[in-house]
Amino acid sequence: MTRYYPSIESLTLQNTWLAIGSFDGVHLGHRELLRQLVTGAHTAGCQAVAMTLYPHPGRVVKGLTTPIYLSTLEERLTMLAELELDVIVQLPFDRKIAAQSPASFMNRLNYHLGLKHLLVGQNFALGHDRKGSVDELARLGRSLGYQVTAIVPYTMEGIVISSSQIRAWLSEGDVELAARALGRAYSTCGQVIHGDERGGQIGIPTANLAIWQEQVLPAGGVYACWVKAGDIRHKAVANIGLRPTFHSEHPHVTVEAHLLDYSGNLYDQHLCFEFIQRIRGEQRYKNAGELVKQIEMDIYIARRLLV
Repeated sequence: MTRYYPSIESLTLQNTWLAIGSFDGVHLGHRELLRQLVTGAHTAGCQAVAMTLYPHPGRVVKGLTTPIYLSTLEERLTMLAELELDVIVQLPFDRKIAAQSPASFMNRLNYHLGLKHLLVGQNFALGHDRKGSVDELARLGRSLGYQVTAIVPYTMEGIVISSSQIRAWLSEGDVELAARALGRAYSTCGQVIHGDERGGQIGIPTANLAIWQEQVLPAGGVYACWVKAGDIRHKAVANIGLRPTFHSEHPHVTVEAHLLDYSGNLYDQHLCFEFIQRIRGEQRYKNAGELVKQIEMDIYIARRLLV
């Protein structure tokens, strides 16, 4: 059973194989690196340890303010726990850690984890000004007693799979490529909240989601999606955007879905939207009647896609 620790300070492990990263989204590239970690560690009679950094270094070091995460920390930890790791450690990432030298950081990890092997990507680097390159980490390992293995990048049709690449695909609305790289449909979850009820007024009620503002959303538009309510999945048409047909004094991005063949009260329920395919971009229509006709066509297309 995987053990989780919110920091390394209380740990005194021995004989560990370690992988370090944000592991945001736990995509196929992450999974391949961690598969090799687990296989190698267990073959050598060692413990497999994954250290996940949170908040994202881009937030701390670069001051990025735009949505950046592909998954919540809770979702990330759940997915990591499914990979037969022995230990998951969360490293609360801050400026103090970012400013540490590679030698100081690796000495700290070695003290708490008893490192025998470190697995990293070929372009991995850590420490102040990213001075902890693979070569530098290997040099430190020779004095601290651990080995370093650089894993070949995981590719899909010649494209290296990374969290940044998945974000780029999502920004284009290409949820299909994002899903292939993740190994699952891209999703966003939240509680159903009261909206302006315009969908109900035109006969197409929608569930409006209170989304985590830190998570990346697919590009604005209409999507065929599955909506999960507990263990039940419903076919749906989802809309992401500003709803330009309806005037609003304070426009803001909304995420809402019309569940097909469903009637009932969804308010306050926790739902997850799984985006399957983009049907079209967001458009402005002359009136509600034209919009309804288009939504009916969207529903027809979604039924054919969601099989």
